[in-house]
Amino acid sequence: MAIRTHTITVDATGANGAAIGTSISSQPVNGVVRGIHITYGTSPNANTVVTLRDRGTGSTIVAVTGNTAGWFYPLAEAHDNAGAGITGEYVAPVIDDLATVGVATANAGTITVKLLVETS
Repeated sequence: MAIRTHTITVDATGANGAAIGTSISSQPVNGVVRGIHITYGTSPNANTVVTLRDRGTGSTIVAVTGNTAGWFYPLAEAHDNAGAGITGEYVAPVIDDLATVGVATANAGTITVKLLVETS
């Protein structure tokens, strides 16, 4: 197994507290998401929402609200063979397309997301 790093930078534009932005990875992201690191520009809004999605399915991998830079380790609820959720069981999410990072309710500036993906 190998870990690949993908960096996606979003330039949020607009009024402080209402700035938005979206950016798409420059290459496909394929594998198990092991972690993401978010770095905020200067004076980030406390209500900034950063969302990582699989562009192909539109599935949300993780949505983080706040302004504290750091690592996040997303998990998704596991499902049984019939597709029903298994309460209390979680797995790392899988992505198999371009990754989209969206930013909302931010202050104008740059937000960088580093995505760590385990590949086979």
